Amino acid sequence: MFGLTPDRGAVYRYDDVGSSWTAVGGPAAHLYGGGYGLIATSPDNASVWRFLWEPNTWTQIGGPGAEFAVTADTVFGLTPDRGAVYRYDGRERSWTAVGGPASTICAFFEED
Repeated sequence: MFGLTPDRGAVYRYDDVGSSWTAVGGPAAHLYGGGYGLIATSPDNASVWRFLWEPNTWTQIGGPGAEFAVTADTVFGLTPDRGAVYRYDGRERSWTAVGGPASTICAFFEED
C-alpha cells in the first residue's frame, strides 16, 4: 500500500508492520496504482513517473495528462484536454493513441 502525505510533499510505502511507513518519493500531485505498479504525477507539470520499487527511484514515462489508469500490464492516460486516450508502450516515453475523447478513465484487472 502507498500513500501521499496530506500536503502532497512525499510518497510513502506501508511496511506491513504496525504503523510503520517508509518514504519512497518526493512531492506528487496524484498516485495511481495497479498490477503494473505505482504511478505518480508531478505537482509541477503533471508529467507521469513510474516507481521502480527502490526508495526514491522513479523514471519518467510520459508527459502531462488529465488522469491515468493502471492495469495489470500497462498504463493508460487521458490527454490534458481530455481529447484522447493513450496506452503506454512500456519503453521510455512512448505512448500509442487508443481512443477518442473521454471525461474520465478507469482500469480493472483480475488476479489469477
